[in-house]
Amino acid sequence: MVKENFEIECPGCGEIIDINEQLAHRLKEESSDLEKKVQRELTEKMSKTHSKEIAEWKIKLEEKEKNILAQQDSAEESRLKLQKMQHLLDTQEQQVKIASEKAALEARQEEAEKFKQLAEESAKQKTAEIEQKYAALEIKNNELQDQMRQQKEIHQEALRKAEQGSVQTQGEGGEIYIEDLLRQTFPGDDIEEVAKGQKGADVIQKVRFGSALVAGIIVWEGKRAQNWSNGWISKIKEDTVRVNGHVSVIVSDVSKGGKSTRMDMIEQNVWVCSYTEILGLAKSIRSGLIRAANAKKSQEGKGSKMELLYDYMSGQEFINAMRMVNDSYVAEKEIIDKERRAMEKHWKSREKAAIARLEGFSDFMGTIKTIATELPAIKEIENDDQKFFPEYEE
Repeated sequence: MVKENFEIECPGCGEIIDINEQLAHRLKEESSDLEKKVQRELTEKMSKTHSKEIAEWKIKLEEKEKNILAQQDSAEESRLKLQKMQHLLDTQEQQVKIASEKAALEARQEEAEKFKQLAEESAKQKTAEIEQKYAALEIKNNELQDQMRQQKEIHQEALRKAEQGSVQTQGEGGEIYIEDLLRQTFPGDDIEEVAKGQKGADVIQKVRFGSALVAGIIVWEGKRAQNWSNGWISKIKEDTVRVNGHVSVIVSDVSKGGKSTRMDMIEQNVWVCSYTEILGLAKSIRSGLIRAANAKKSQEGKGSKMELLYDYMSGQEFINAMRMVNDSYVAEKEIIDKERRAMEKHWKSREKAAIARLEGFSDFMGTIKTIATELPAIKEIENDDQKFFPEYEE
């Protein structure tokens, strides 16, 4: 291709102008304008197309969003319904549980109430039984206390008389003690004192039974000597024969060998006992004599049974039986004495405590009255002669 140069000279300034270059520059500008125009038209066309598509997509997106929102509203509504149903189910389950627990609690309360009623009835019954037993024991204890007090008074009176001086006076004191003790314990028997200066034992006891019949005679001799004398045995046997007696008893605090007396039959129908064993031995001998008299009365003319009974009363078995009765009596008496001493100690302790409280209250009132002098007086507290509690001897 041959390129030709087209040049012209400017008539005004004389400058040489290249026609090709000018044309090329103008074509270039026109081409650039055309390109921009085409680009602009293409852009406008594409913009219109895209705008339409975007609008369509936007509409579709809005519809989908509406659908999604509708689905979300439905799901939320379902969730709320489900939550409400779950809450209702939980409430019903809780109510059922509460009702079950309430029923169980009421059942336990009913059982507890029944148990309480049974316990109260049982306690009332036990209390009534205990009160009855306590009342019976109280009556028995009062009786025993009265007996012991009487015996103590008799014993103290006898000891007082026995301690007045001579051996003769001491013997009289023992005689009085035996006589009074037997007279009070066996009011139905004839208790006879042998007059002073007359021959015979100290006390004669005629045991009576039935229609005032005499079952037998017990001869009692009291001794206060410090040493045993074998002459006592022969003397009381003679005294017993003199009054047609059946059993002889020597009451002494010492026995053969200088030892302390323990109830025993030292010879046939001759007994020895201490002053504390009188009642036990007397009751045993009386029982044997009354049985023998009853047997004699019902079996008159049949001497064999009387002989058997006489042999029984003279044998070791009868001795052992009377020892058991006496030991039981002595043991019971020791228990009662021990309980009496304990109760007296307890009462004295309570008395001291009560007096201490009363004295403390008196001091308290005295302190208050030094502050407030207008307080009314309490006569029972301020009266020194007022006795609130009994005084016990040491």
